[in-house]
Amino acid sequence: MTNRLNKIFIYSLIFNACMLNAQQKGTSEIKIGYGVLSSNEIGKVFSDIITAPFSYAELKATDEKHSGALFIGYNYAIKDNWTIGTDLVYERYTASVKDQNHIIASQKNDIYTLAVNSTYSYISKPKFRMYSGVGLGYTFSNEKLSPNQSDVQSMSSKNSSFNFQVIGAGVRIGGKLAGFAELGFGYKGIINLGISYQL
Repeated sequence: MTNRLNKIFIYSLIFNACMLNAQQKGTSEIKIGYGVLSSNEIGKVFSDIITAPFSYAELKATDEKHSGALFIGYNYAIKDNWTIGTDLVYERYTASVKDQNHIIASQKNDIYTLAVNSTYSYISKPKFRMYSGVGLGYTFSNEKLSPNQSDVQSMSSKNSSFNFQVIGAGVRIGGKLAGFAELGFGYKGIINLGISYQL
């Protein structure tokens, strides 16, 4: 009888420990990820300082490179399957500025987005979760233009705007340490992937 009670007790502990990996009220998680085709990248939120120091008629940006959206986030379950959280996202855009066939300057833009978000898990199992959500944030960009000409001064410009993220569908697979993937649109990109650790 005692052995049977001990087994029931042990099984109960294991079951409860596994259930903690579901999105229950009071649990929280840290997320780190990378996204592509963010709203900043698609919209190219850059200022007009590219033409300011020059008298050339035709300028164009070439060799454009975008870092993608690197982000870290924290989520807290205020109710079972319903979380609120924050996101911090960083992106960098670089380009060369050409007049005809001559590179006359380099352009760099560092972009930061700070946001709050909320998600709801419509499937929440110990090691599998499907969810959707929204986020609202503010984007700050710091653009710098560095001319190749010694007689032209470098210029910088700071801009800011509201931004958003819609998570159409997200999946999280794993226990305390898990991988996730999300499809949506906004400051984290159309597709983003990462890892999540539940505290």
